[in-house]
Amino acid sequence: MKMKSVLLLCCLLLCHTLHGAGPTQIRDWEAKTGHKVKASATGVANGKVVLKRENGKTLGVELDKFIDSDQELLRKHFSIPDESSPLAGSGAKAAEGLPYALGRIEGPVDAGGGSSYHIYLPKSLKQGRPAPLVFFCAPWGGKNPGFIRGITECADRFGWVVALSVDSSNAHNDATNTRHCKSSLEHLLGSLPVDKKRIHYAGHSGGAAQSFINTTIMPAYGIMPSGGYIPGGLGPKAEVIYGICGGFDFNRHTTAKAVARFKKDGIHRISRNGHARSPDSFREDGIFWMSCRYLGEEKDSHPEEIKDFEHAALTWLMELKQDQPGRAYSNAVFFRDDYQPEGHNGRALELLIKELEESPDNALYHEALLALDEFSEKCLASGAFPDSSVMGQVSAEVAKKADQLKEAYGGLDEINEVLEALKKKTDSLKK
Repeated sequence: MKMKSVLLLCCLLLCHTLHGAGPTQIRDWEAKTGHKVKASATGVANGKVVLKRENGKTLGVELDKFIDSDQELLRKHFSIPDESSPLAGSGAKAAEGLPYALGRIEGPVDAGGGSSYHIYLPKSLKQGRPAPLVFFCAPWGGKNPGFIRGITECADRFGWVVALSVDSSNAHNDATNTRHCKSSLEHLLGSLPVDKKRIHYAGHSGGAAQSFINTTIMPAYGIMPSGGYIPGGLGPKAEVIYGICGGFDFNRHTTAKAVARFKKDGIHRISRNGHARSPDSFREDGIFWMSCRYLGEEKDSHPEEIKDFEHAALTWLMELKQDQPGRAYSNAVFFRDDYQPEGHNGRALELLIKELEESPDNALYHEALLALDEFSEKCLASGAFPDSSVMGQVSAEVAKKADQLKEAYGGLDEINEVLEALKKKTDSLKK
């Protein structure tokens, strides 16, 4: 009886070895198609599981080709992260010893000469790492920092320093505005870890006009004007532009012309509004796009920042897909095309895009934004009123083209509202 028990135990152990062998032992691996291969898993290379057959030959198989139970076994054994999730960030230490607290709007900060600004340092600012800066000018001045409050979450996400001129406004002439901006910018760069290669200027209306002027004070990477214009005779100096305006904004033509000047390095976003400020989400998308454009060309120079940016970008896009899938898809495509993430994060992005493409409206939304950008260049930038603010007017060409776009994209509520706004007469300043 004892001998039979031993034999039975040996048989059970043998069966367990054959059917429950670990990844590094010879076993049957099964694909979702039902195909099986007898091999041992020796590791992971270039995103593929390396299988070694009994004859010594190897082959690489993508993890998602295996049945779920085999995927789980391989993922656990080789510590393979979930392909649909971003890799972790750099883990770099938060910045310390700065004159202002992280995660809080502070100011006004005295920049000398009667100039001042409000400042926001992101919670994600890293020790010893220079950060991008976006410097805003409001048309009514910046005594109320609410003008920048709507983008602090975005600043935290992507590690941007945000500042707002207190003194620059429509009430001053350009020379006075420029003097105040120059003093504030010099003080900012002298007291904070700002990357001088990544200075961005933004503003609304007259503040947008000042954002173009500010590029002549010191070099800028990007401009994000809202409902603005390039002052006559000025040649703004920047690499990219993300222009924003309302569909019936009296400055829609001048904004379009400013963007068209940058050709492929510019994007024009149009909202359903008039001259009132467009949603903060447009500025968030603009900050993301300008980040993609710069870091896509500088991956080798910023390895630690790249880890944080890719993690933040993918996490944000995955959050967006829940409530704003069209916006998530459009930004994901820009991320892929303008930044081109590689390796694990590149595969995670492709999986996200593939998932979002299951709803045709998401791809249609992105297509509509590109169509509106093209419409801006062809109809608004070179149409009947390209050179000045125009109130209470709409050209037949603009209205006709908007109706044509409605045939293709009018089924999307947000886009339909924008196209309806474009058909309206441009608004006027309130008396």
